[in-house]
Amino acid sequence: MTLSTHRSGDTITEYRLDAKTDAETLLFLHGLGANRSQFDAEHTAFADNYQVLSCNLRGHGGSASAQEFSLAGCASDVLALLDHLGIERFHLVGNSMGGNVAYELLARAEPRLLSMCTFGTTADFLVPRPVYRMMRGAYRMTPMRWIARMASKAGRNADSKLKIRDMMRAAKKRTLLDAIPALATLSYLPTIQDSHVPFMLLQGEQDKSINRQLASTLAALNARGGFQHRWVGEAGHFLNLDQP
Repeated sequence: MTLSTHRSGDTITEYRLDAKTDAETLLFLHGLGANRSQFDAEHTAFADNYQVLSCNLRGHGGSASAQEFSLAGCASDVLALLDHLGIERFHLVGNSMGGNVAYELLARAEPRLLSMCTFGTTADFLVPRPVYRMMRGAYRMTPMRWIARMASKAGRNADSKLKIRDMMRAAKKRTLLDAIPALATLSYLPTIQDSHVPFMLLQGEQDKSINRQLASTLAALNARGGFQHRWVGEAGHFLNLDQP
């Protein structure tokens, strides 16, 4: 496996591409504190039928930017990478924050999306400012090894727990702190209502924190149509790691 990098202005994006001539592209986007290695198994599983692409979002792995962290900025990085690789249209899969970046891409580049799938992601979320300031304070004071240990509890089996722990140990605390405000207040319900891309929402039965936030997202998708909803048993926030 070889990772490559693309520089666009003051931003570097690290990525893995398993190229397949004349095949549709399947793009995977990870969540906050994770990295593109979350989808290594998907590269193997889909490589016979798709060109498979995963990238580290800014501030994760070898990806970095001098710009302020934002979901819109992450989406711009992804589009610059796709343009660099000559990929016009693609299928899109996003987990957690990667799903929010996917919504940004849906809003900005819908004609390029062949389909979209999210898991561990809500399109409508509001955390009061005092609460997310408290969260940032807690993250600031907590060593990354402890954050990684707590995050690993989201896994539903030994392998997923280990993978989550290793990804979070490699995460940058500065990125976590910068991303919390960007994720605390968001609503992509108008984006859903105005879109027409075929959509699938995968819901892990044990992803309790996100499942409590999904009612408005599911209502908007059902009202729009062109939508499939799948429950996955014995799976939590990192659904693809729990149930490969």
